[in-house]
Amino acid sequence: MDSEKIYHSPVICYEISKQNKGYQLDVYLQGHKESTDPKLHSTLRDFSDNRDSADTFAEYLCASCALPIHIPELAEEYLSVNTKSEFYKG
Repeated sequence: MDSEKIYHSPVICYEISKQNKGYQLDVYLQGHKESTDPKLHSTLRDFSDNRDSADTFAEYLCASCALPIHIPELAEEYLSVNTKSEFYKG
C-alpha cells in the first residue's frame, strides 16, 4: 500500500497520502483530523514528489514531536536544506 502511511508520536499524527502528482503531509493532534485550526491541524499539499523524502521528513517530525503550528516553518527549512545538498552534489 503506497498511498498512505501514518506515523504517530504520543498524541500527534503525521500522515502521508498520495495526492495528484506528489505526497501530502497532514499533521494533527489525535482527534482533530478535520480541524481547520492551525494549532490543531496543518496540511502541506504536494509537499514532495518523492515518497522517501516525505517519509524522512515525517520520521524527523515524529521524533521531535513537532506540533502542527510549526510544520510550515519546519518544512520550509527541510526543503531548503535538501535542495541545497542536491545542488552541491553535482
